[in-house]
Amino acid sequence: MKVIKCELCGSNELVKEEGFFICQYCKTKYTVEEARKLLIEGVVEVAGTVQVDRSNEVENSLKNARRAYEDKNFEEAYSLYTNVLSIDSDNPEAVLYKGLSSSCRGTLAFPRYQEALNAFTRAVTLTYEQAGDSKEYFDFALSAQSSTNLVLVAFHKMFVKLCNDTTTLAMGPAIRAESLQKTQDNARTLATMLRTIVETAFELVVDFHSADRDFFFAQFQLLSDAEAYLNSVLLNTSYEASERSALREKIKAGVDVYWEAHPEEHRAYLQEQEHMRRIEALDEERAAIQKELDELADFTFKRKEKDVLARKIGELEEAIKEIRND
Repeated sequence: MKVIKCELCGSNELVKEEGFFICQYCKTKYTVEEARKLLIEGVVEVAGTVQVDRSNEVENSLKNARRAYEDKNFEEAYSLYTNVLSIDSDNPEAVLYKGLSSSCRGTLAFPRYQEALNAFTRAVTLTYEQAGDSKEYFDFALSAQSSTNLVLVAFHKMFVKLCNDTTTLAMGPAIRAESLQKTQDNARTLATMLRTIVETAFELVVDFHSADRDFFFAQFQLLSDAEAYLNSVLLNTSYEASERSALREKIKAGVDVYWEAHPEEHRAYLQEQEHMRRIEALDEERAAIQKELDELADFTFKRKEKDVLARKIGELEEAIKEIRND
């Protein structure tokens, strides 16, 4: 008797729904034509050692897992990434997002930060071991930092909402104090974690020549985000200034190595920054003149003065346009 067997997980529990055959174990969908190709019959006995290429299974599972994660279906994403790791235990993407999927199932009472941090650390370490100081590593580390940070941001918003919730505010000083303390503890934890993901991704590297400036700027931004967490609940004094400064200096040293290897890009970047400074100065001048012009709006007899100011605004806007087109 012929049965349909899922090529991804090996289950024969496939159910037809809305024109597709869906595996009830891993949720992989097959068209009717694809399902026909999965039909098997009888038992095959194999002697000796057989190497099975399961790369297609991994890719299919990753595709479904990404879709589940993007849809915020973290239970399914966790299951699918777990399945990938049962086939390829050193898959960095699966390591990272299995941990993030688990962390996303945390609650205010039981936030699961450590799972996100552990997953990030193992994933970037695996990628570095596999790819070394390559663009592949820097791209993965940057993406992993962004995804991990999004999970942390979500938790922080939950705690801030709790602290500002009208129900909490109405429950008396003791409850409000407890809520504020939890929010402060959360901010301190998240700031520490952000600094850790910067240190982890950055300090693995020996040679920064394959990085790009987005990687370096992201490190500075993550450190700024860490400070913002603490400043938002007035905890900035607990953030060790000396350690923060030392880490920024390490990143700056990496930036210098990168610019040395990419002089033309550095010149273009410096020119871009100079253009931005000029535009900002001209825009501030334009805004000041506009304010002056607005103050004269009700004075019909000051037409000459208003015409002069309007011309100046036009000249400044033209100068800004020229800089942007340069």
